[in-house]
Parts: sequence; C-alpha cells; structure tokens
Amino acid sequence: MRLGNVVIKVLRKEASKRAFNGSLLILGKRDELCEESFFQSLGFSRVTHLDPSELDLDQDHLSQKFKGSFDLILDFSALEHVFHLPNALRNIWKMLRDEGRIIHLLASANHVDHGFYMFSPSLFWEFYHVNQFQNHSMQILRETNKKRTPWEVYDYEPGCLGRISFGGLDHKRYIVSCIAQKSSNSTGHIIPQQQEYEMKNCKTVKYQNLKRNSEKFPKFYKLFKGIAKKMLMGPLGLKLSARY
Repeated sequence: MRLGNVVIKVLRKEASKRAFNGSLLILGKRDELCEESFFQSLGFSRVTHLDPSELDLDQDHLSQKFKGSFDLILDFSALEHVFHLPNALRNIWKMLRDEGRIIHLLASANHVDHGFYMFSPSLFWEFYHVNQFQNHSMQILRETNKKRTPWEVYDYEPGCLGRISFGGLDHKRYIVSCIAQKSSNSTGHIIPQQQEYEMKNCKTVKYQNLKRNSEKFPKFYKLFKGIAKKMLMGPLGLKLSARY
C-alpha cells in the first residue's frame, strides 16, 4: 500500500494533539515511507526501522532489548503479514514504554491476498479498550483515485457503518487507522469479546458520500433474498441447512 502522504498527515495531526519525543519504531517496508529526517523533525531522537520478521512478532517471547524501548510504534501495513495476531499485539504492548503510542495503518476491505488478513476496525477498538489503553481513536480510509485527495477519512465508532458493513461497501480499497496510548495500567494479554452495538453516526464531513453509496444496494439485497429463498427450499438447501 502506498500511503506515504497519509502517514505524514496522520503523524502531524497526532503531534498537534500530543507532541512526539524519544524513540520511534517503524514496522514495514523501508522503501514506502518518508525520509528519516521527517521523523526527526517531529521530535524523535532515535528512529528504528524493522521488518516484523526481524522481531519475531509471531512468537510468544520477545527479545529483552526491545522491551519498553519505544515511545511510538508505527505499524505501517505490517501486522496483516503476521500470522499470530495475539502474540503480535502482546509484543507491541511489551515494546511500548508507559505513555507510549501505537499507530496502525492496515489493510481492510478489498485487499484479498495482500496479506493474511483484512482487518475490521472493531478488532482494535475492542482489544485496546479491554486492555485499558487510553486516548484511542479510529478512522476508516477510503481510496478515491483522485490525485489531490487519494484517500477519504471517516471517524469510526462501533456500529457507525450500520447496514453497509454487510456487502454495502463499494469496490474501492479501505484502510483501518488506529491510535492508542499505553498507560501504567495497560495490559496486552486480555482477549476481547466482540460486543453488540447500536447504530451511531459517523462523524465526518464526507460521511454523506459514503451513505449515498450505500443507497445503491437495497435492490441487490432484495434480489439476493429472493435467490437465497429459492435455494433453501431446494434439496441442496435443505441438506446444507441440516448440516448447520
């Protein structure tokens, strides 16, 4: 994913809220991010750039030299290529210092075979909430193919996508952005349970565009329901229903 400009904007926005300092770890390919001098201009005194395989994020143990070493971890399209997510998230918690932050920018819808996973934002919302991280915020990025604004950004809360989360997204690529801050009470081992949420409003200037896109799909749902009903009434449908 080529998201260099998005990374810059996300970091600058976060720095305007809480200044950066100390040590930065970048997870991801070296050739896809901006120059190290940019990160130093944000206040970082040390910048470390590693591929997840160099850290063995899949493993349930972490080298002592990485524990509590970083004030910010930037996960730039890295975690979707790591198989064991619980271990990887736990290792990120271990590597952060207290008050340190994690920023994820990861593949979501329409990234088939890009990595092992296409992430739902609820995974990170639930994980960081139950493990008592602070100040966590989430956005969904939608590709536009426009030169001036290649990605639209939508603030996310659980339930805000409503019906369009079930087949209602268009053919564009989507990215999940998550920012969370570790505290002295934070943990990295508690397994979250996905909760049920009521519909909430997405707070974004361009949300109405996404909403209008979803209006194209009711006819499809009606057609699909008709086809599904016929299939379930046939012999194959009855066998499949019995199996489940």
